[in-house]
Amino acid sequence: MIKIALCTDTYYMMACGPCVVSIFEHHRKVPCHIYVITKALPQVDVEGLEEIATRYGGLLTVKVIEPEIVQGLKVSDRFRESIYYRFLLPDLFPDEEKMLYMDCDILVNDSLQELWKTDIEGYACAVWWRIRRLMT
Repeated sequence: MIKIALCTDTYYMMACGPCVVSIFEHHRKVPCHIYVITKALPQVDVEGLEEIATRYGGLLTVKVIEPEIVQGLKVSDRFRESIYYRFLLPDLFPDEEKMLYMDCDILVNDSLQELWKTDIEGYACAVWWRIRRLMT
């Protein structure tokens, strides 16, 4: 099962929904569990994400962090508090050996299996970068 973490807040929910759809759309035969990390989301947004997961037969967990964890960190209009949530992943999921982190404004246009199968034994993290531009 591919495990994917997305970090968001209400500001990025308009991007997070399509990201979740694109992940499930390209993994119809490969089970994925998406973890959405947030400080707070309106219930309607949580239900919307859960509805997408149900429609695709995927797993989705919304993990709410304690506000105090990120209190006092430097933020701006461009760099919102949610950019720090990714650094909490090892503490939030200590039993997970591996998890993909993706910015929630990414659209997946192919399978993530190759990335998931990459051996990162002995490394704390790895970065994989591939952009495919759509020609109009």
